[in-house]
Amino acid sequence: MASKDFIVKNGLRIGGSSGTGGLTASNASFLTSLSAAGICGVAGAGFTTGATIALAGDVTGSVALDTLGGTKTITATIAADSVALGTDTTGSYVESFGVNTTYQTLTGSIGTGEGADVTGLGLSATGVHAGSYGSSTAIPTITVLSDGRISSINTAAISTDLTIAADSGSNDTVSIGTDTLTFAGTSNEIETTVSDNQIQIGLPNDVTLGGDLRLNGNSIKDSAGTTAIQLDGSGNTEICGNLTVQGTHTTLNTSVTSTTTATENNFVITSTDTGADAAPDLKLYRNSSSPADDDRIGNIIFTGRNDNTQDVDYGQIVTRITDASDSSEDAYMTFKTMAAGTLSDRLTIKSGLVGIGTTAPGHTLSVAGTISASGVIYGDAFNSATGGSTIDFKDDVLQHGALSVTGAISGNSSLTINGNSTLGNASGDTITLNGATIDIPNVAAGTDNTVVIYNGSTLLTDEIDSRVWGSTLIDGTGTANRIAKFTDGDTIADSSITDDGNAIIIGTSTGTTANAFSVSATATAGSIQFNNNRTAYHSISSTIANSASGTLIRIPKADYRSSKIVISAKGTSACTCHAEATEILIVHDGANAAYSTEFAIVRTGDQVGTYCAEVIGGDVELRATNELGGSATATFVASVHHLGEL
Repeated sequence: MASKDFIVKNGLRIGGSSGTGGLTASNASFLTSLSAAGICGVAGAGFTTGATIALAGDVTGSVALDTLGGTKTITATIAADSVALGTDTTGSYVESFGVNTTYQTLTGSIGTGEGADVTGLGLSATGVHAGSYGSSTAIPTITVLSDGRISSINTAAISTDLTIAADSGSNDTVSIGTDTLTFAGTSNEIETTVSDNQIQIGLPNDVTLGGDLRLNGNSIKDSAGTTAIQLDGSGNTEICGNLTVQGTHTTLNTSVTSTTTATENNFVITSTDTGADAAPDLKLYRNSSSPADDDRIGNIIFTGRNDNTQDVDYGQIVTRITDASDSSEDAYMTFKTMAAGTLSDRLTIKSGLVGIGTTAPGHTLSVAGTISASGVIYGDAFNSATGGSTIDFKDDVLQHGALSVTGAISGNSSLTINGNSTLGNASGDTITLNGATIDIPNVAAGTDNTVVIYNGSTLLTDEIDSRVWGSTLIDGTGTANRIAKFTDGDTIADSSITDDGNAIIIGTSTGTTANAFSVSATATAGSIQFNNNRTAYHSISSTIANSASGTLIRIPKADYRSSKIVISAKGTSACTCHAEATEILIVHDGANAAYSTEFAIVRTGDQVGTYCAEVIGGDVELRATNELGGSATATFVASVHHLGEL
C-alpha cells in the first residue's frame, strides 16, 4: 500500500510521511510493527485517544487516557459505607460518644460488635463549675481526687494588713499592695541598701553609737586577727598593743593607774617639735567653774610602802591659788616630805618668794629654823634687806665657832658670838659700833700695863700683859695664808684652813687642795668641791666607749647608807646633740644588795646612758653604760651627795 493518510472510523489515525511498517486491526484491536516513535508521532502528530479509566466499587476514582505518552495518575477515594464493621474489620471499636454539657462527662458505647455498650468509661459529676475563683482578699483552695480530677474549689480569706513590731516604739500596720515597707537605719550606726530585690543591712565605715556596745566575747581584734583590746568581763579593759592618740586633747574622767616592772622611763612624754619653745609640756589643769582663793589646783604625790606593807605618801608637790582675782593672780607651790612619820611642808614658793620650813616667806629666801652646813657657806655677795653692802641681821645671831669678817657687820638685834671671832684684818678695815651703849662684860681687873677699856657706858683704864709692848703678843708661829687657831689657852698655831685669796681650802695638807674641801672666789662649776671622791659630796667625770660600762661613783658602804646623784651625760664629736640630765637615788641594805631609782629625766636627742647600782666588796658602785650606738663615746659627769645612817 502506498504511503497515504487514512482515517479509521473508530477515530484512530495512523499516518506520517516518515513512518514505516504495517497495521492490522480486528475487533477493536490491532497490531502494528510501527516503532514507538511512529506511534507517538512527532510534533503532536502521534497516536491519540479520548478514553478514560474509571474505578468503581468500595474505591472510586478515574483518570483520562488522552494520549499514550507520560505518567497517568488515578486519584482513588473510599466510598461511603463501603467498610463493614465486624466484616471488613477485626478487633474492638468505638461506635459513638456523647458529651454531657452539664457536668462535662463522656457517654457512648464500645465493644466487639457494632452497637455494643460502653463499659468503664463513664465519669461521675464532681460539682465543680466553670467560673473565677479567688480575689485580692481571698485565695482559692483546691481538692484533687486520686485520679487527678479536681473535686472541689473553695476560697479562703486573706489579710492584706501586715503588723510590724520593733524593740521600741508602737506596733504599726502595713497594707499590702498599698503601703511601702521601709527598712531605715540610724545615722552613723546602721545603714541599709536595696539592690536586685535584696535589702542589705550593715554598719557604716564610721560608726557612732548613741548607747552602750555589748560584746558576746571579751576580745576586739584587728584585721589580722590579733587581739587589740581585751575585756575581762568585770568592767576592766586591757590594751594589748601600743596606744596612739592623734588628737590634740585626751580627756579622762577617772583616775589613771600605770603598773609596770620597769625601773626607768615608766611615763615618757615625747615631743618632735623642732622649734625653740619648751616642749613637751606636762600640764595639770583644774577647770573650775567657780575658782576661788585657797583652791588647790594640782598635786603630785609620791607613794611607797613601809615595812608593814602600808601605803605611805612620802612626798608631795602641791600648788594652791592665793589670789584668783583677774590681773593680780597669786599662787604658791609647796614641797612636802615625810619626816619621823609626819608629812610636813618643807619648801614653799609663794609669789616669787621662797620659804624653807614656812608657807609664808617674806623675802626672796625665808628659812624657819636652823641653817646648818657641813662646810663653808659661800656667796658672791650678801646684801641687807633694805639694800647696801652689809649683812642686816634682824634677829639674834648665835655664832658657836670662829667668825671671820672682812667687811662691815650691822644688825637691828643682838649679835652673840660664843666662839672666837675676828673683826677686820690688817688692810685698813674699820669696825664701827653704832650703839647707844657698848657693853664689854666680864673684863678682869689688871695690875699693871694700863690700857683703856669700855665698861658699858664709859672708857676706863685697866692693866694688860706686858707682852703687848714686846715683839709678839702670842706664843707660837704661823704660816702665810693659814688660818690660826689656839692650840692651848694662850698659844696660836696653824689650823687646817687656808685662805690664799683665790680659794678657801679645808684640808690636812698645807698649800694644796689634796683631800680637801675648797671654795673658790668666783662662782664657777668647781667653785665648791670635795677633792676626795669618797667624801660626802663630790663630783667625778668619766668617758665611756660605745656599749661599754664604767664606774662613775664608789660609795663606802660602811660610811654611807644612801646617796643622791645628779648625772650630766653627752655624746662626743658628732654626737654632741645627744645629751641628758638625770637624778638617781641609791640605798643599800647594809649587806650585799643595792637599790636605785631614776627620776627627773631630761634629754635632747637619743638616750645617752643607762645606770645600775651594785655592791662590790666594801663599796656600792654606780655604773653607767654608753647607749649611743656606733662608735660614739660618751662623757658622764656625776655629782653625789652621800647620807649616813639615821
